[in-house]
Amino acid sequence: MKLGRNLSKLIVLVLLFCIPLCSCKHERKEERIPEGIAVLPFDSHEYWYLNDSDSVYRRISMQDSFRMFEEKAECLLLFSRPTCGICNIMVPEINSVCKEMNRNVYYVDVEDEQLIQMSSSEREELFDRLFEYLDPILPPDPEDPSKKTMYVPLLVRISEGVITGSMEGFPQDIEMPEEPDDWNETERKKLSDRIRSLAN
Repeated sequence: MKLGRNLSKLIVLVLLFCIPLCSCKHERKEERIPEGIAVLPFDSHEYWYLNDSDSVYRRISMQDSFRMFEEKAECLLLFSRPTCGICNIMVPEINSVCKEMNRNVYYVDVEDEQLIQMSSSEREELFDRLFEYLDPILPPDPEDPSKKTMYVPLLVRISEGVITGSMEGFPQDIEMPEEPDDWNETERKKLSDRIRSLAN
């Protein structure tokens, strides 16, 4: 009888510990974005190494990115541009990790055709407004420390419209490959873990 009770306790304990372990698969974190955000076509071929026609990227305008802050969104935002070498290395890695985690990434091309066609004063006004939202995480401009500057790619986690995490450029403590085929797998894992931590 005593053995039977102990065995029953053991089975219960095993089930209690095993069930949570078996259900550790990542579920999509509840995403919340403002109504009416226009998701624009995203061409994965703009990035040299992004060979994924069903990527996690949801392209939006810079103006709609402001609404993510103003209307208390819960999401990941990426500011990037296809002509940037570091962006071309980072964008596929962000895609790979976020796809595994079932996370969308709202993507803003900071060299979008619409921005290029604006007058310089309109464009400057738009970037000034963006810098107001990003101010807490932007570094000083090396040429004028009284001003802030922005490096891309810039991946930002927003919760309730507030920045709760970010990754700017390529992490300096990780060795960057010249091309994806040159990745040192240990370094790549470091980067994946960093992105995963931010996307959680």
